[in-house]
Amino acid sequence: TNKQFKIRVKPSSTVREIKKGLENVENLPAADQKLILNNSELKDEQTVDSLDLQPDSIIFLCKALLAEW
Repeated sequence: TNKQFKIRVKPSSTVREIKKGLENVENLPAADQKLILNNSELKDEQTVDSLDLQPDSIIFLCKALLAEW
């Protein structure tokens, strides 16, 4: 779905912590989430401060797809 929402985070917050917060909002487990910024997947250990976010930055939330072989 094409939902947009704003969240407040601390500069020291990690991507993992953001995903945990989004679990409640989107009913999607953190392990099944991918966060994308500027065409790059964010790593769980990255902090908000390290991402060089701007006020108009958009982070995309995608559901991680698991392939079965």
